[in-house]
Amino acid sequence: MAILIDYIWQSTFGLLVFYGVYLVLLKKQKAFNVSRAYLILSPIIALICPLINIPVEFEKPGISLNQTEFFRALSEQEAPEVFVASYGLPEVTVHSTKLPIILEIKDYLFLAYIFVATVLLTRLIWGLAQIRALYQRGWFQAHYDSINKCLVVPTFGKSPVFSFFNSLFWDDTADLEPQEKEMIYGHELVHIRQRHSWDVVYFQVLSVLFWFNPFIHLMRLAITELHEYLADDQMVKRNDETNSYIKLIAAQAIRGIEFSVGSHFAKSLTLSRIQMIKNGKNISLIKLIAILPITVLLMGLISLRAPDDIRQMPDRLTSTIDVIKQKLLVSKDSLTIGINMKKLTDPQHFEYISELEGQKIVAQIGMFEYAFDGIRSEGDYRKVRQLIDRLRENSLLPLDDEILRPHGPIDRRAYFPGKPGEWEERVLDMVNLPDWELKMGLGGVIEIEFVVERDGRIADPIIKRSIGGGLDSQFLDALLDSNLPRWKPAIYKNTPVKSVQSVSFGFYPSSY
Repeated sequence: MAILIDYIWQSTFGLLVFYGVYLVLLKKQKAFNVSRAYLILSPIIALICPLINIPVEFEKPGISLNQTEFFRALSEQEAPEVFVASYGLPEVTVHSTKLPIILEIKDYLFLAYIFVATVLLTRLIWGLAQIRALYQRGWFQAHYDSINKCLVVPTFGKSPVFSFFNSLFWDDTADLEPQEKEMIYGHELVHIRQRHSWDVVYFQVLSVLFWFNPFIHLMRLAITELHEYLADDQMVKRNDETNSYIKLIAAQAIRGIEFSVGSHFAKSLTLSRIQMIKNGKNISLIKLIAILPITVLLMGLISLRAPDDIRQMPDRLTSTIDVIKQKLLVSKDSLTIGINMKKLTDPQHFEYISELEGQKIVAQIGMFEYAFDGIRSEGDYRKVRQLIDRLRENSLLPLDDEILRPHGPIDRRAYFPGKPGEWEERVLDMVNLPDWELKMGLGGVIEIEFVVERDGRIADPIIKRSIGGGLDSQFLDALLDSNLPRWKPAIYKNTPVKSVQSVSFGFYPSSY
């Protein structure tokens, strides 16, 4: 659902920009064909671009919600809190911490979408049915205009003059002068020849499918208005009696009913049509040329995906709980211990492995926490550590603003002002490899990331790769020790700034 909301936001933003460009650059221009093509293509671009992901290496502004707290909270709410329990026993139990409910919020929203879409679709079908009823009522007196290649169907006063695809519905009861009949007939022929009905149906379908997007409806009204401008423009060019044509528009505006899918001469746009006819030739090439770069810029803003943060996660794929569950099942035959697994909504570290206490180890690997219980021997302990290493491949931490702290541009990196290796030695003096790991000859590398404050203090350390054996907590305490020497902060434009630093420490029994 979070991804769907992000798509709706991006497509709505795109249509907002496109519609705003139309209002500012095209609406009052007489470049009607350009405006028509723009209005038809804009929804396609705005609705497709959010589905396209083009990775780029440079930084760019983004409109996606995926880095916002709202998106993260919604994603976490959707994710199930799954526990996988009792591995090593004959049966595996999987159960959730969330109480089962019949319908969730997303289900109600989906039902609301279906309801409104059904109402709008019914309205569209009803309009088409009314047109068909008019056609069936008048088909026996209809005649084919071979010169203009259209079917003229009388309405017997049931509807004003309008056209729909290649059919021209003519009100044969209207009291019109021959010149007025010719003007109205010619107006509707423009709608037929330029295939305006395709545009109308296209926007009607979009209005049904994307009824929640207000700019679809505004563009639908804009294309209807533009159709009348196009027809009026053609008639004015052919007829020298412009004032007579304007009077005819005003007179016909008060007559009859309208169908939403038809092109009406008497459509309720009288004032704007008259104003557009009276306007002189008004085409600004600068405004027309400006449309292309604006469109390309918007497409890039939506489709191009830049790295959101300079601190990247390891190049591993996030696995589903089912994949991890399968790995645990594979290890079941060789394990005589219990394993509980749960998904965390707010992990504080990339990895964190506790010390063995009371036959139990808790390991947080990425977004999952594993509790291993019943470790009674060195063999059990070794197997658990080997299993943790395998789980690392699939337990990738999600991108989270609270953990992936961005840091901006710097002119000089933070550094320790003492002798090479001095700071590392001070840290190592504060930690000790536990006897259990020493006895079994275990060791490894721990990687830690922290913030160097403007005054050189170390803050907010997080573990990127854990070594376990109680060393994780020891290192965190050591880095926050007030007796630890301070660093020289990073510099940007001659001003101390915060920055992120990463260090690694190797621990091996042979070094003791």
